[in-house]
Amino acid sequence: MNATTPPNPTVLIIEDEPTMADILAENLSEEGYAVEVASDGDAGLRTWRALSPNLVVLDVMLPYKSGYEVCKTMREGGDTTPVLFLSAKGQPEDRVQGLLAGGDDYLPKPFHLPEFLLRVQNMLRRQDWGRQAESGPPQNERPTEATLAFGGHEVNFRTWTTSLADGGSEPLSER
Repeated sequence: MNATTPPNPTVLIIEDEPTMADILAENLSEEGYAVEVASDGDAGLRTWRALSPNLVVLDVMLPYKSGYEVCKTMREGGDTTPVLFLSAKGQPEDRVQGLLAGGDDYLPKPFHLPEFLLRVQNMLRRQDWGRQAESGPPQNERPTEATLAFGGHEVNFRTWTTSLADGGSEPLSER
């Protein structure tokens, strides 16, 4: 890796079931992510604080502290790291509790591995996009086209305005 190549995103898996943790870690590693694993809520909190990962995959039912408690503790401390809950507790009220604890997504077990990997990829991509939006596009990249032209009209999805064929313009809502 040279000085301009960013490190691979780090994913922290907090999962007490060794087989599940191994499967997740192996598949995430194969996708190019740096992976760390913690096997209980207390170890997960310590690792999260020490590691500052890009994403946390968090089981709900853990020894010592539940995933909900772990996430809530980190959120109360100001941490905004994206959190993907994985849990055998898949009822709507469980998912709501995970989101209320500060989770960004919730995937009930059993799950389809390709769906899990896509959720991880999407969460990390959104995180990178947010950083990019703050600093502007990289110098070597052109901004993505964000306009739609039709019948002499043009809609700009960055500024939410229209340029009408008759020379007028109208503001739009994001909706």
